[in-house]
Amino acid sequence: MALKAIANKTEFESLDEGLRTHYSADADNPDIFRLSVTPVSGISLEDVSNLKGALQKERSQVSSLKNSLTVFDGLNAEEARTAINELELLKKNGDGNKTRDEVRAELDASYKTKFETDRDALTKKFSLDIETKESKITSLSRQLEKHLVDNSASSAINKAGGAVELLLPIIRSNTTVITQETGNLAIRVLDEAGQERMSPKAGSSDPMTITEFVSELKHDSKFARAFKASGNSGSGATGSSGRVETSGEIVLSGADAKNAQKYREALVRAEKSGKRVVLKE
Repeated sequence: MALKAIANKTEFESLDEGLRTHYSADADNPDIFRLSVTPVSGISLEDVSNLKGALQKERSQVSSLKNSLTVFDGLNAEEARTAINELELLKKNGDGNKTRDEVRAELDASYKTKFETDRDALTKKFSLDIETKESKITSLSRQLEKHLVDNSASSAINKAGGAVELLLPIIRSNTTVITQETGNLAIRVLDEAGQERMSPKAGSSDPMTITEFVSELKHDSKFARAFKASGNSGSGATGSSGRVETSGEIVLSGADAKNAQKYREALVRAEKSGKRVVLKE
């Protein structure tokens, strides 16, 4: 029976006693139980709710900053300020020798420069704040997209018996993350021209999945060496580097496959001998 990453109280209580020990109650919600999993080969059960929350918060703040500028729409602030101060000056001085136009001219000279300076400073501040927030949003979005691709790819690679550290960079370079009309993120596999690839299933018009892409790599002679061998035939010898060479294969253990130097040596030897490199537990 497959275990759920998150179980409610009813689901938790229906589990066998031995399985319950693998769960722990959520710190914020005692009716939610999370499966305790040790990260392996890049796979973990990370909670990205905080990351999503931070992203939403930054987007809301940018929207608020932009809305703050709308209070100036349709308002000629220079004329409004001039009229108010003109009235105050006339009340204060009581100077009957100056005409209204003369007072207005004096006010124009006094406040035009100050108004323009204040306006420019305010506009610059809002522009800088918006630029900072948008930069942070971009950074958070990239983190979330990378987390989504890495988790999905690592899971598919492990299920196919592949080496995550070898195949993950290939999947990263051939995928992108889009935002659907619903607002949800979705992974898309791309071809060499950067176009979305469709599922290889007959009659299907759905986008290709990560699992389908990993399966394609497994059956590609260029990448098959990054997957575990289904078995060995014939006799072979183990070299000092941990390789087991059969008649048509150079077999690497899981530990040796993670050693970059040993893996490169095996690839060079395979190319020279016409053999293929396979991984085996």
